[in-house]
Amino acid sequence: MDLEDKIAVCQKEMKKGILKNEGAGYWGTSFSKLSLGYIGDIVSNYFSCASCGQLFHLHAETYHGAGGGFEKIGSIDERLQDDI
Repeated sequence: MDLEDKIAVCQKEMKKGILKNEGAGYWGTSFSKLSLGYIGDIVSNYFSCASCGQLFHLHAETYHGAGGGFEKIGSIDERLQDDI
């Protein structure tokens, strides 16, 4: 699954009320812009499960193609942008 597919899945799960957008990492592109197709050099977006509160991090470094993922995390360790 590529980054655009992961963004689409996050959008779908947010619309269903399963995921909640917690915000974009300090250097990341806001999820609202990602949802419109704008993908910057850094993707760093945080989500939580609406029922259990589990945190997730959608991340990628697109400029160099250094990989990325959508992973469970224990805490958010960076300042977030207000993109909600």
